[in-house]
Amino acid sequence: MASPCRLFASFPTLSIALWGGTYGGAPTLLQTACADAAGEGGDVAQSMRVTVWNSANALGGIIGGLLLAGAGVEGFGGVVLALIAVAWLLAWAARRSGFVAGAR
Repeated sequence: MASPCRLFASFPTLSIALWGGTYGGAPTLLQTACADAAGEGGDVAQSMRVTVWNSANALGGIIGGLLLAGAGVEGFGGVVLALIAVAWLLAWAARRSGFVAGAR
């Protein structure tokens, strides 16, 4: 069975489309959810969201580098699946406060 890394390396256009379709809208969705949940405190909440977003990007690079140095590329599969599960659970838990359906 081919690894996902090798499969997507063979189809760069598919990889770019999947990446953009899954992560491209995340900042906009998170900003809207944060503003909806914060209400009148939106300015402070948005500042905190930007700080957390940038910190997560930096920490992800550090942890990813350590994982790559320690376990190699093979170590990423399980970590990515765990992070996807955590993200899904957080979004599901916030469905009533942050990710509210309907017009804004």
